[in-house]
Amino acid sequence: MKALNKAIEYCGGLAVLARAIGTNAQIVYMWRRRGSVPPKYAIAIERLSGGSITRHELCPKVFGMDGALDSAAQVKETAAGS
Repeated sequence: MKALNKAIEYCGGLAVLARAIGTNAQIVYMWRRRGSVPPKYAIAIERLSGGSITRHELCPKVFGMDGALDSAAQVKETAAGS
């Protein structure tokens, strides 16, 4: 999985990433083999990377392939607050 490999590189290693998001290296290795990251951890990685690696890249089955859903939600929130 390209996005997870990018996150591992961003953090300086698999074990460093795992510690930073509150799990262990074996779990992160399993995600890499399986090709998906659980939503909770996809969000944590997105925050950790300052948004350079997105939840959409890490978990597209849940969050979609881009930020379109987030953008739509933001528009609704803005309209509701007006």
